[in-house]
Amino acid sequence: MSKYDYQINLDHNNASSKLLKLVNPKSNVLEIGTSTGSMTAYLKEKLGCSIYGIEIDEKTADLARKYLDFQIIGDIEVLDLENYLKDKKFDIILCADVLEHLKQPDLVLEKLKKYLTQDGKILISVPNITYIGVLLPMIHGRFNYRETGILDETHLKFFSIESFETISKKSGLIINSIDRVQVNASDSDFRLDIKKYPSFLIDYLINNNTELFTYQFIFQLSRDNNSKSKIINNLELTNSELLKSEKDIAKEYNTLLTKYSELNSIHFEYVKHFENIKVTNSLLINNLKQKKTMIIFILLLFGISLFFHFRPYLTNY
Repeated sequence: MSKYDYQINLDHNNASSKLLKLVNPKSNVLEIGTSTGSMTAYLKEKLGCSIYGIEIDEKTADLARKYLDFQIIGDIEVLDLENYLKDKKFDIILCADVLEHLKQPDLVLEKLKKYLTQDGKILISVPNITYIGVLLPMIHGRFNYRETGILDETHLKFFSIESFETISKKSGLIINSIDRVQVNASDSDFRLDIKKYPSFLIDYLINNNTELFTYQFIFQLSRDNNSKSKIINNLELTNSELLKSEKDIAKEYNTLLTKYSELNSIHFEYVKHFENIKVTNSLLINNLKQKKTMIIFILLLFGISLFFHFRPYLTNY
């Protein structure tokens, strides 16, 4: 007998009864972690469900096999489900006290969601690490693992409601509903008498932790069908913005090209004008040189003329 074997009673305040109440009769169910088949038997015999089961432990799997339509033995984190499930879809994927035993529960949820029908649900129960029975012993420096319960020695992950919301979003799933298994500290496996603790401490915990007496969470998840459309819309918006940017860039390029052409034309005109100025200057310089030569020549002729005009007078002296 496995330590996880138990009797199903829907009148009891526990995770299994709350989960089973969420399953409709005749549903196609994929149960992760069947163990000895306690829930599997109820699904088959009471609800008439068609059940595929996955279990890592071969010995306990043998006990659940008779209730299953199809059985897979292996580690859900490493199994290639496509080899077994092909295109199979399920109304319900059941993970009762499973995720806390996994290294990467978010990746498992992401792997499982593709096997949901359009309106399919993933039903999950996980222990609450912020439960009063865990917190109060920690005041005294105690965090002791146990054979079963929240601090089960085989647990690899611990969840608060906030951390679970994070991995569900990360997996592309939305939380449709949350239920709780609430247990007084004295009635739990911790057997704590909170009256032994200062009242101000208990009051502080109650006022600041709304899940203080929640022993387990029951989550109902579904695929975020809107996320796909959101991604598509975002991609379309991004594409539209890129196209708009491309048009703006092309328009800006054409404007710059026109301005460049205008500047180039102006530059050519300036160069041409400058060349004309150079030619004009050259002509002026040559003209001045010619005029200078002519003036010198005229002055020379004028000097000679004066000389011959006054020569007779100069000889009388």
